[in-house]
Amino acid sequence: MYVTCTFLTTFTQGLMVYYNLDTIKELILNIRTNHLFQVKCKNHLVIAENTKKLLRCLYSIAFVLAGGTQTFWSIKPYIQGTRSLPTKAWYPFDYFKSPYFDITSIYQTITSAYMIVHTINVDVLIDDFIIIIGAQCDMLRYTLQNLNHFESIDGVLVERRAKIDCNDSGFVDVMSENMKICIETYHEIKLLSKISQDMFHLGLFIVSLGGGVILCCILFQLLY
Repeated sequence: MYVTCTFLTTFTQGLMVYYNLDTIKELILNIRTNHLFQVKCKNHLVIAENTKKLLRCLYSIAFVLAGGTQTFWSIKPYIQGTRSLPTKAWYPFDYFKSPYFDITSIYQTITSAYMIVHTINVDVLIDDFIIIIGAQCDMLRYTLQNLNHFESIDGVLVERRAKIDCNDSGFVDVMSENMKICIETYHEIKLLSKISQDMFHLGLFIVSLGGGVILCCILFQLLY
């Protein structure tokens, strides 16, 4: 039962991603090319590097946990010396006999490994968008807190060599241009957040619901 729930959860999430694939590609391209989302100073670079490390760490942890589970789950029948498949299933042949048992066991291992890789990539994709939006908010907050350290050149916000003082000539014009770009950045972040929410809210709900059902099925099998 829990295998069926896992497959249905993964399948539904996959459909959600494939259905919105063009939109996802446009969002990724926008993040990579839109000057409003690019780093503008050393502090922005630190935020971006920390975000990149977090994403890699999240991806690695998911693969280690899933890979460990998959490995021990697959070799369990051979360690225990019992001919029990990793997943209980009905087949129109006697899989307890060789070589049917080995072939069926390998088949189940490969299919479950594919499902694990698929699940991790879909889940991490959703998490990546959430974390990237958070990083953009952090960079915008730093920019607003240090607005006099920046200036606008051809509509692009760049870091100044020296901060502008409120008594300097042109202070109001510089700060006004900087604020306009910050407002544009805020609207772009808000739009990115809204599109991501519209695409992934169903997937997050399915993960929460499916995860609860899967956990209940596993606990039920352990108790009974």
